[in-house]
Amino acid sequence: MTLIVLIVFSLAALVIILFMFEDFLDLLTDIILMLLTCLFVFFYSICFLIADVFYVFIADYVFAFVNFIFIRPFVHFYKRLFLRQ
Repeated sequence: MTLIVLIVFSLAALVIILFMFEDFLDLLTDIILMLLTCLFVFFYSICFLIADVFYVFIADYVFAFVNFIFIRPFVHFYKRLFLRQ
Protein backbone atom coordinates (compact mmCIF):
# COMPACT_ATOMS: atom_id res chain seq x y z
CA MET A 1 0.00 0.00 0.00
CA THR A 2 2.81 2.38 0.89
CA LEU A 3 4.51 1.63 -2.42
CA ILE A 4 1.33 2.44 -4.35
CA VAL A 5 0.94 5.75 -2.51
CA LEU A 6 4.59 6.58 -3.20
CA ILE A 7 4.17 5.81 -6.91
CA VAL A 8 0.98 7.90 -7.16
CA PHE A 9 2.57 10.89 -5.42
CA SER A 10 5.69 10.57 -7.57
CA LEU A 11 3.58 10.59 -10.73
CA ALA A 12 1.58 13.56 -9.44
CA ALA A 13 4.80 15.45 -8.68
CA LEU A 14 6.12 14.59 -12.13
CA VAL A 15 2.96 15.93 -13.80
CA ILE A 16 3.12 19.13 -11.72
CA ILE A 17 6.78 19.64 -12.64
CA LEU A 18 6.01 19.01 -16.31
CA PHE A 19 3.17 21.56 -16.26
CA MET A 20 5.62 24.15 -14.93
CA PHE A 21 7.38 24.16 -18.30
CA GLU A 22 6.02 26.54 -20.92
CA ASP A 23 6.50 24.11 -23.77
CA PHE A 24 4.78 21.23 -22.04
CA LEU A 25 3.25 19.91 -25.25
CA ASP A 26 6.63 19.88 -27.01
CA LEU A 27 8.22 18.17 -24.03
CA LEU A 28 5.43 15.60 -23.90
CA THR A 29 5.75 15.00 -27.65
CA ASP A 30 9.50 14.49 -27.30
CA ILE A 31 9.00 12.03 -24.44
CA ILE A 32 6.41 10.06 -26.41
CA LEU A 33 8.66 9.99 -29.48
CA MET A 34 11.61 8.79 -27.39
CA LEU A 35 9.50 6.04 -25.84
CA LEU A 36 8.20 4.96 -29.25
CA THR A 37 11.75 4.92 -30.59
CA CYS A 38 12.91 2.78 -27.67
CA LEU A 39 10.03 0.36 -28.22
CA PHE A 40 10.76 0.17 -31.94
CA VAL A 41 14.47 -0.52 -31.36
CA PHE A 42 13.67 -3.12 -28.70
CA PHE A 43 11.17 -5.03 -30.86
CA TYR A 44 13.39 -4.72 -33.93
CA SER A 45 16.33 -6.20 -32.03
CA ILE A 46 14.15 -9.04 -30.70
CA CYS A 47 12.84 -9.81 -34.21
CA PHE A 48 16.37 -9.64 -35.62
CA LEU A 49 17.61 -12.03 -32.92
CA ILE A 50 14.79 -14.50 -33.62
CA ALA A 51 15.34 -14.32 -37.37
CA ASP A 52 19.10 -14.70 -36.94
CA VAL A 53 18.72 -17.78 -34.73
CA PHE A 54 16.19 -19.37 -37.08
CA TYR A 55 18.35 -18.57 -40.09
CA VAL A 56 21.39 -20.20 -38.49
CA PHE A 57 19.49 -23.34 -37.47
CA ILE A 58 17.62 -23.64 -40.76
CA ALA A 59 20.82 -23.10 -42.74
CA ASP A 60 22.58 -25.80 -40.70
CA TYR A 61 19.76 -28.30 -41.22
CA VAL A 62 19.45 -27.54 -44.94
CA PHE A 63 23.21 -27.86 -45.41
CA ALA A 64 23.24 -31.15 -43.50
CA PHE A 65 20.35 -32.46 -45.62
CA VAL A 66 22.02 -31.42 -48.89
CA ASN A 67 25.28 -32.94 -47.70
CA PHE A 68 23.58 -36.20 -46.75
CA ILE A 69 21.50 -36.52 -49.93
CA PHE A 70 23.68 -35.11 -52.68
CA ILE A 71 27.32 -34.85 -51.62
CA ARG A 72 27.98 -37.89 -49.44
CA PRO A 73 27.01 -40.55 -52.04
CA PHE A 74 29.32 -38.98 -54.63
CA VAL A 75 32.17 -38.79 -52.15
CA HIS A 76 31.60 -42.42 -51.26
CA PHE A 77 31.43 -43.37 -54.95
CA TYR A 78 34.63 -41.51 -55.86
CA LYS A 79 36.45 -42.91 -52.83
CA ARG A 80 35.62 -46.43 -53.92
CA LEU A 81 36.52 -45.59 -57.50
CA PHE A 82 39.93 -44.13 -56.68
CA LEU A 83 40.80 -46.58 -53.92
CA ARG A 84 40.08 -49.48 -56.25
CA GLN A 85 42.88 -48.44 -58.63
